[in-house]
Amino acid sequence: MLCLAAVNLGGCLATDLVKRAQQTLNPGNTSSEQAPGPAPLNRGGETPTPRVPSPSGPAARGAPAPTVEVRPAAAQVPRRRDTNAPEGTADSGQATRRRNPGTSDQVPAVQKPPDARLIVGGDIAPPTPRPAAAVAAGPVALASAAASPTSGYAGTGVIFSGASFGTSGSVTWGDEPCVVTSWTPDKVMAYLPSQASPGTKDLVVRAGGQESPAIPFTVTPREFEPSKVAQDAFVFVRDKMRSPEGGVFTNFIDRDDPDPVYLYGHHQTAEHMGLILWVSAAIQDHKTFEESYQYVSKRLISPRYGVVNWGVDKFINDVALQEAVDPDDLEVGEEPPPMLHANAPLDDFRVLKGLISGWMQWKDERYFELALRIGNGLLETSITGPSDFPKYPGGLVAEGCLWDEVTGLIKSTIDVIPVNYADLWTMKWLAQYDARWNPVIESHSQLMIDAQIPSSGQFWNSYLRQSLIFSGDWEYRGEVREGKIKTIQSLWTAIHLARVGRKEPAQRALNFYKDRYQRLNRISEYYNPDGSDVTEPLLVEETLMQGEVRIYSQAVRLAYWLGDRAFAERVVREKIMTDQDTRPGSPTYGRLGSGADVGDAEAWESLEGLIGLLLVQGSSVLTHVYQS
Repeated sequence: MLCLAAVNLGGCLATDLVKRAQQTLNPGNTSSEQAPGPAPLNRGGETPTPRVPSPSGPAARGAPAPTVEVRPAAAQVPRRRDTNAPEGTADSGQATRRRNPGTSDQVPAVQKPPDARLIVGGDIAPPTPRPAAAVAAGPVALASAAASPTSGYAGTGVIFSGASFGTSGSVTWGDEPCVVTSWTPDKVMAYLPSQASPGTKDLVVRAGGQESPAIPFTVTPREFEPSKVAQDAFVFVRDKMRSPEGGVFTNFIDRDDPDPVYLYGHHQTAEHMGLILWVSAAIQDHKTFEESYQYVSKRLISPRYGVVNWGVDKFINDVALQEAVDPDDLEVGEEPPPMLHANAPLDDFRVLKGLISGWMQWKDERYFELALRIGNGLLETSITGPSDFPKYPGGLVAEGCLWDEVTGLIKSTIDVIPVNYADLWTMKWLAQYDARWNPVIESHSQLMIDAQIPSSGQFWNSYLRQSLIFSGDWEYRGEVREGKIKTIQSLWTAIHLARVGRKEPAQRALNFYKDRYQRLNRISEYYNPDGSDVTEPLLVEETLMQGEVRIYSQAVRLAYWLGDRAFAERVVREKIMTDQDTRPGSPTYGRLGSGADVGDAEAWESLEGLIGLLLVQGSSVLTHVYQS
């Protein structure tokens, strides 16, 4: 929620928002434990997560690609019902506000865990001071330098303190240079070489012609060796589906956008950046993680609000902006307002989860601090207010927001609440450092439980503000799919509940999908609410009756986190490992999934598939589940 705005947000009183912003944060453990430490339309391929749905619905699968547009079309933007609403008033589903220009963008001070893995039951260490922006030069005295930690994986971040370091210098591990990320007179931050081999060597700080005492640091072996299937899939994405700057392409082959709601081809999205952060942390490829972190922090993070822009437009090599108003809502001759930035909270949470995983593996403060900054941004921009949905007064994760970086103008979109958008595990992690997340967790968890369909165990996909009823696929409003249950959305909801210990509703969902798999050897893209197969010709012909790697990877996660590892491993063997390109010499050798055009590949298939593969191998950044 825009916690510092002195205006209305869809009926949310400003005084209530300010009161929330001024709550005393509880940096201690607010849960029962601490977490360790986010298809092309043709050929029946599933689509990646969109920014927002088109009012008229996306183009039919297999339809000819429209003329390429430099930016996503206006169909992406939620319709603004009252284009003349004054600033500070709420129209149907959107509220227009300006943030207090005098408000600091800094994340509230928090306390950090004593170890990057957030050991269960561990005490909380005092907050670490932020590096000073500029400090006058002083005498260098390195004799008392100390380092923490003194062991970890290749790429681990190390903090040196207790000495006068001057204003610049270098750090080495044996004869290998470390990468310095911050240098102040009283604190130096650096990370070990990404390719460092296991063993013990001395860390040494050099500055002002002096050397610190040698501080032994032990690089430990990686926690497991990834399977060949996982390694080949990861190498394919890492080496063949990224821009020179590290952005992940949606498709292997560049292409025109078949549907303006999605960024296809060589556009780069927050969805895939979050996934590669998570996967590279799980597989312990620090170099790829660091490159992805640099891309996200420099290219996608909003300087004003700290949330994640939803994509980078390949045509302009800058963030993809959206129309502030649907052209159909403009009066004849009325000039459209300036384009706006946009986020999609599910993708913000993907990036957050990736950063948390990097912090767990490598203890680098930069990953930790960016995660908190994004979390704070989501609270300010993307959470509903108490009176928006009175049944859920603690707040719900909204569809997203649109904003202007210069003026601070912001519109929150709350007409439709995607039930699956709240990543409860990530929210519980954030709540350890910012208590404002606790009521949101409770409200959105209850929404998810209320969304379960008793007759099948599936979850409704959307909650509609106007009617206060649940509905189907929230991406395809106004067509037959809005009455159907989209499996990836239902599975995400079940996964979120399972990973925070809400086992009963999650288990009912698993029972449904496991039954379908055992009887029919498939989990389809859509089902009727009662659990029966869809029969409409459009859906039978143009959707994935046999499922896809992403769907099966979700089923793997749900089963694993609920303790059914036998079923998880079975699905991995039968549906993920078998759907890999293993043809020697193939341009897409290693890719997972087969729903793309011939010779093409989709980033979400390989990356989502990798999560399932690495989970069953026991990656510590994937296995943790809150028990309450």
